Amino acid sequence: MVNLSFDEIVKIIKEKTNLSENEILNKVDAKLKELSGLVSREGAASIIANELGIKLFKEGAGKLQIKNILPGLKSVTFVAKIVKIFPVHSFKNEKREGKVASILVGDETGNLRVVFWDNSFIEKIEKGELKEGDIIKIYNGYVKESNLGGPEVHTSNRSKIEISPKDVKIDLPNNSLIVPQKKISEINEEGIFEISGTIVNFYDLKNDFFEVCPLCNKKLVEGKCNEHGEVSPKKRFMLSSVIDDGTSSIKVIFFGNQAERLMNLSNEDLLNLANQGKLKEKKDDLLGSEVIVEASFSKNDFSEEFEGIARRVYFLDPAKELSKLLQG
Repeated sequence: MVNLSFDEIVKIIKEKTNLSENEILNKVDAKLKELSGLVSREGAASIIANELGIKLFKEGAGKLQIKNILPGLKSVTFVAKIVKIFPVHSFKNEKREGKVASILVGDETGNLRVVFWDNSFIEKIEKGELKEGDIIKIYNGYVKESNLGGPEVHTSNRSKIEISPKDVKIDLPNNSLIVPQKKISEINEEGIFEISGTIVNFYDLKNDFFEVCPLCNKKLVEGKCNEHGEVSPKKRFMLSSVIDDGTSSIKVIFFGNQAERLMNLSNEDLLNLANQGKLKEKKDDLLGSEVIVEASFSKNDFSEEFEGIARRVYFLDPAKELSKLLQG
């Protein structure tokens, strides 16, 4: 994929539509605000072009790297290596029933999750035709915003998968995407591990929010930022959970973006709920949710028990995934 500058993208949109430059810039600013700064100006402009049906890149113009896959793109084709295959889940609700599967893929530039709703793809996973370490080419996926706020590719009946495409090699940087999986009962050392289980409880905190520097988002120490000194503090949400996988249970804490994305609410919305006294009710909606969590685990000096700080989380509950899909 040949990268275009922001000005080049705006010029292409202007040439192919009746929009003025100011109208295009206003759309870009609105998209940046909608995505809470998760994409660059170039990325926001690319999404606007895609929404207007404008193709910025010709088919075969180059390899689409994961770092250039953005929420809102309606048709992406890319090559990646399978890093992890998550369990297949069945679901049934009033609107439909079926199965949902997902995998984590990566290339030299990053990683993302791919979600499969089509039985033909899911059967490949169930039959072992797709394996961790395989290189695959995915055709015509569409990109949604994941609960982590980043891109997540979904497949449809228009999509296609090619396993082990010819003359393609992907070297993941230092296997940095691969995180060891552990049962909770096996966590007896410090490190970054992945666990899967059910959210069974939340700890009651004196304050569900902590103060950070509004300039760098780092936690304040005695009301001061180590870098910026005295500042007017900004409040960020935190969530202290108990996750159980059947072998044991463990405390996992979600701070800031991770907590907001787990709750699927913005920090402003969470502050409003807290002011209305409705935050506990919203937290309780998460009880029973099945999740996969990548966290940094260490022993608490006071309790002498291991606990985790969440770095990444995925919902395993297909009903929640389906609800997100139908909302999109």
